[in-house]
Amino acid sequence: MISERALKASIGAVAVASLLAPPAIAKDAPEPIRLKPSSKWHVEFADDSCRLARFFGDGDQKTLFYIERYEPGDRFSMVAAGEPFKRWTRRSEVMVRFGPTFEENEWTYALGNVGEHKPALIFSYVRFDGPEEDSDDDDESEGLEAVADVFGQTVTPEAEKEVSWIQLRYRKKPPVILETGSMGDAMKVMRNCTDDMLQYWGIDLEKHRNLAKLPEPIGDVGNWVRSRDYPNDLLRKGYQGLVQARLSVDANGRPSDCHIQQSTRPEGFDIAVCLGLMQKAKFSPAVTKDGEKVASYWRTAVRFQIPR
Repeated sequence: MISERALKASIGAVAVASLLAPPAIAKDAPEPIRLKPSSKWHVEFADDSCRLARFFGDGDQKTLFYIERYEPGDRFSMVAAGEPFKRWTRRSEVMVRFGPTFEENEWTYALGNVGEHKPALIFSYVRFDGPEEDSDDDDESEGLEAVADVFGQTVTPEAEKEVSWIQLRYRKKPPVILETGSMGDAMKVMRNCTDDMLQYWGIDLEKHRNLAKLPEPIGDVGNWVRSRDYPNDLLRKGYQGLVQARLSVDANGRPSDCHIQQSTRPEGFDIAVCLGLMQKAKFSPAVTKDGEKVASYWRTAVRFQIPR
């Protein structure tokens, strides 16, 4: 349910068109499907998410595209849905490139539907600059400060402005190119949306910008929700699900509330996740650079899947 905070905003076309053309295609590759915008960008402010959405193409090629964030940072989920993807396989990897300055990277997707828009390629934890690399503890010996802030933001607004098209390429299928134009203004609104969302949660944003660390789990997170927590009635019926959850964590590191940010439902999955987390989760609290312990949050995703 969307509260009084929720609203939709439209972002007009960028005043200066990008001079950076969509990618060139190899001679032996199939002719790409190039889709121009057929709507403005729309940003939806909801209680637990910020969604940036736009339509591309018309008629049989009409495609819905959106990215969604559940907290500040560079990661987002992404959906591209429409007829251009109708012959892509049910679950696989696709090569994605965000504009001319970022490299092409492989991302795993799941195939589904988004209302009347189908098929839908559904991606989780995507970044403009590619998969996150594991940090090397030896780097700390150099005495260099981390580039990212506590939310992991390293992609600059200047880099986001350079994203003027998005290419999705799968094996020998025709690549799909969404001619977005510069995404700088749209991503700026998304940043404002996630900042506003945290304040709506009761988070002190200024103190969080000065955090030394977010809440850190104590113990084995894998034991907080286990296979025995799979709701029996849903297991018998063959239901599977994915639940995105957020815990409010007080200044003492105790979970004070559980919020479902997104769920494939049925509701039994949501109940099982929150019950397990509230009973078992323990944290060392968030701490500012000045040493002050503050209330914060912790996010996780729980997948209920029946082995095949």
